[in-house]
Amino acid sequence: DANGCPTSNSLTIRVVEQAPEIYAPNIFSPNDDGLNDVFTLFGNASEFVNIELLQVYDRWGNLVFEGLNIPLNDETRGWDGSFRGKAMQPGVFAFYSEIRMVNGDLVKKSGEVTVVRY
Repeated sequence: DANGCPTSNSLTIRVVEQAPEIYAPNIFSPNDDGLNDVFTLFGNASEFVNIELLQVYDRWGNLVFEGLNIPLNDETRGWDGSFRGKAMQPGVFAFYSEIRMVNGDLVKKSGEVTVVRY
């Protein structure tokens, strides 16, 4: 410095790798109008291979849907809002999923989805 004293400084840089995002709609309307009729998951196809497991549960914890090896972003595959061939009543359902990444990692995602009918 101006007085002849030595100085030093340091800087730490941390690189935080952001996890790739999976989008799960929180509402869908399985009414066969061609819009939002199936609940599925969405993500960047360059980062993910497919949905290895997609499970949907009712409010009592009963498994109402289970899908295996569903292509990501495929709006024709997934849960159609039915159970044993009958349309479920409108309500909130819990889901659990496992999505395989291109690098081999498995991403787990869970949440809620609301079925609306109009």
